Order: sequence, then C-alpha cells, then structure tokens
Amino acid sequence: MTRILTRPALRLLRLCLPLWTLQLLSPGHCDEAGPTATLRTELEDLHTMKSRVLIDFPACRCRRCRLMYVEKRSGADPGLQPEQWSFGITSPLIIAGPVSLEGVLAQLYNPLAHGPGSKVFSDKTGLALDIDMDVASRGGVQLMLVPEHWYLFGVHKDQSGIQLGSGITMPFGESAVCGLAGLLSAPPDKLAENDGWYEEAAPYPGGHLSQLAVSLSCGSSPLRLHALAAASAGQRVGPGILANIYTGWTGSHGKLVLLFGYCSADYRTPEGQGGDLEWKTAGRIDRDLESLRLFAGYGRKISRLSLHPAAFRESQDHLEGGIEIRGRTASGCAWSMEGDAATVLRWSTTGAVDNELCLEATGTLDSSAWRLVLGIGEKWSSNIEPCLDAQFSISHHPPWGRAELEVTYQHTPVSAFRLAAAVEGKGENKRIYARLESREALSLDSAGKGWQGEDWLQLFSLRLGWEVKSRLR
Repeated sequence: MTRILTRPALRLLRLCLPLWTLQLLSPGHCDEAGPTATLRTELEDLHTMKSRVLIDFPACRCRRCRLMYVEKRSGADPGLQPEQWSFGITSPLIIAGPVSLEGVLAQLYNPLAHGPGSKVFSDKTGLALDIDMDVASRGGVQLMLVPEHWYLFGVHKDQSGIQLGSGITMPFGESAVCGLAGLLSAPPDKLAENDGWYEEAAPYPGGHLSQLAVSLSCGSSPLRLHALAAASAGQRVGPGILANIYTGWTGSHGKLVLLFGYCSADYRTPEGQGGDLEWKTAGRIDRDLESLRLFAGYGRKISRLSLHPAAFRESQDHLEGGIEIRGRTASGCAWSMEGDAATVLRWSTTGAVDNELCLEATGTLDSSAWRLVLGIGEKWSSNIEPCLDAQFSISHHPPWGRAELEVTYQHTPVSAFRLAAAVEGKGENKRIYARLESREALSLDSAGKGWQGEDWLQLFSLRLGWEVKSRLR
C-alpha cells in the first residue's frame, strides 16, 4: 500500500509547492513582537513529572503556528530519561505530532458515541494537535494541499496500525459546506489473537479496510443541520453503513436539538472495530427566560446484534427534565436553585428491566470573590440499594489566585466521603498550583476504617505544578 501511494503523493507535493510558497510569503498582518513560549511542569504523587513547552508564533508569515514538546518522567531521580515524549506542530499547512480527531473523523472512529451536545457536529473535519499534559496515544500528520479545502492525513496508534486518508471541503453559497473523506487502512488480524473467550462481536480478520464518508452542513442562525453518510468495506469483511442526522434550532429564549443515528452490524471503524450501538435517538429542549430556565431531554439506545442468539437486544431509554431559578440578593450576589429528575430504563437480552430513578437539587450563591455550592441527590434502582449523595463546595477567588474545598458524602447503606482541595497563585505571566483529592470514597463504617493507618499517598492523589510564559526576543 505504501508503494502504491508514494508516486502520486510526490506529484501532489510538486503541484502544491508553489501554492504553499505564496501562502507563507503573503504579508498579512504581522505583530511586531516575537513568539511566546509557555513552560508548564506537573509533579504527580511525588513520583511522576510531566513537562510541556508551547511556542506560539505571532500572526505573520508563520500565521497561527504553534510548536509543542511534551514528556513524562517517573522515578526519584529527576535526571531519568523520559518514559514518553512527543513533539508536535500546527500551522495552516501542516499538523503533526500527537493528535485528536475532529468533525467527521471523530464520528467514523467512534460511531454513535456522541450526544446532541457534542461539538463534533460543528467542528471542521480533520486532525487537531493534542496539547494535553499526557502524551496522546494517537499520532498523526495532516498536510493541507489546498488550505481550508483539500488535505491528506495519516494516523497511527499502537496495536491499530496506520490509517491513510484524504478529505475535501467544498462550500456552497454562504451557509452550506459539503465534505468528502476517504480512508484506507490495514488493521492487524485480531482473529489469530482470539483465545476463545466470550466475544460480543466478531474479531477483525485482517486485510485491507476502507471508509468513504459524505457530509453536509448547512444553515445559519437560528437553524443548523448536519448530515453524515458513510460506508466501510474490507478485504475479508462485508460492507457496513453509518448515518447521522443532527439538527439544531437556537432562538432568543430557547434551544432545540435532535439527533438520529444508525450503524449497521457490519460497519468497521478505520481501526477495525465495530460499533456498540445500532440505533441512537436523542433530543433536548431548553427554554431560557430572564430568571427561569426549563429543560427536558430524551434518548434511546439499541445495541447491535450479538453473536450469541438471545430473545431480546440490550437497549436503554433515558428521560430527564428540570428547572433552574436565578436571581440576585440585595447586596448584589447572584444565586440559583436547580432541580432535575431523570429516569433510565435498561432492557437486557433476557427481557429483564432495570428501572433507575435519580433526583437532584443544587443551590449556588456567587459573589465577586466567593462561590458556595450545596447539592443533594438520591438514586433508586430495582437492582441496587438506594444511594444518597450530598455535596458541599466553597471557592475563593482573590486577586492573587484561587482556593477551593469540596466535600462529598455518600450513603449506600455504607457511609463514605470524598475530599478535594486546590489552591492556585498567579501573577503576571506565571502561576503555581496544587491539588489534593481522595483516590476513592473513604468509608466511615467501622469495618472499613483500615484506611486510617495507610500511607496518605495510597489514599490521596497529589498534583503540584507551575507555569510561566515569556516573550522570546
């Protein structure tokens, strides 16, 4: 596959080289100041150190260009070699390094995994540089042959192989954009690795695999529509179909979002995996008035057919609704009270139904320097004991930084609590911060008080960090 693609790729590079040169040499608006460097370091649990360097160039010839280096070291010796490290770059012409998937690519790699509030339906399709402090597991390169319209990309992830593809974006009029994306990959043979253990889906049998997707985004405020139709086919697997339709309406006092999705049992992602769901339907409506907000939502999920015969499919229905009241005190502090209820019905392959009901209430008092949050909730289920949750959070935002304390109490019938505290100090182009939180719920029951004699690092996670920004001359 690499030999087949090498010669056409070299021809495309020769064709687009003059266009790239004009793009780089075009003057545009240039900031007289030099690039900005940001260094951030974190120490986790006094054992693991993560560092990241970002260099942002001004909007000039290297317009919107960013360089990144991130690494991770573990052990007591700070001079140890990095366990993981990565270098990245993003610019109008090239993106390389640790990447995340956006737009249509995110839908192809994770079919029916995004809800109506996800931004993948409005993001541009392609790769984006992942600047997280943890080194991303997925690396890639994206090359813009025609900026904003035509690009080539390659993605790699351990145990998933390499995926190569291309995408075209074509605007129509002022508010419509049509996209076309194609991928070619050769995921590793998972059938040979199968040890006979129980499998819900057939392992990928190997061979070449391809995807083709067509998308349409149109509309401007208040109505917006996004549609996706995709197909997959392989050397040793049959064809599969993926389809998504997302529509949203936004008005001066409300918002309505609807989502419909279908993924056939034979659809394969570029990494050779199958989707967990076959059907997905979701909707949400928000009505926002001056001091009152009403919201309601509904969602239904139907799992794909299992390899093992069953009388029913696994499915889930989710229904929620709530109200929020806002106002201000005589002293000018903002307050709000929110209550919501949600019910979830889950059907198993045997036909058994699990009914879960959750009620929550939250109160917030917010001033210019303080914020107080009180919350309580209870959950009932036909399969587990009732669960009661209570939360108390207070935060202070002085000019020098921020301080927070959060306590969560849980009663299942075993009482337990969680603690989290954070403090941050900031100045001009620099900040330092620390966060301490419990790794899991600490039991208050007499049978579970063994945690009182354990090392505190076994019970709590500690994160210390600092960040400094400087202008390079």
